[in-house]
Amino acid sequence: MVKENSLSPIFVDIVEERQIKLLTGKNVNVNFAKKIQNLKIKLGGNFTDVQLYSIEKFYKEDENGELYVKLSKRDIFLTQFYIIFILCAFCIEVILLFSLADQVKSIQNLILYISTIILSVIICFILISLKSNDLTAIYVKQKHEELSI
Repeated sequence: MVKENSLSPIFVDIVEERQIKLLTGKNVNVNFAKKIQNLKIKLGGNFTDVQLYSIEKFYKEDENGELYVKLSKRDIFLTQFYIIFILCAFCIEVILLFSLADQVKSIQNLILYISTIILSVIICFILISLKSNDLTAIYVKQKHEELSI
């Protein structure tokens, strides 16, 4: 077995990158993984590695080399508007479906009615889950700003 000290620094980096890939499921370099861990510590450990790696497209580096989440006010507004719109549309759909509940007179209509409700819930969850990374980025940014003040 080869001792760790006898390996060249290039191989040590490769081994560390493979270990990071095994632990996180992301193929990132060692420096980025260390910056993510520093951000995780800075945020107080309230976020998991999976959450922090899922929003890597929103990361920028400051002049000190530390990561922060870069989101414009427009992006935050559009994401929040999207979520509110989906929830309002879902509520309106549920109200309309419940107003039609007294017209269900046969078993086929009842099955259609129940399947429509289930399908609308599934679609709502799918549409909200499409923005889950954006919501995580917003929350990380807010938490980072709270701790920076």
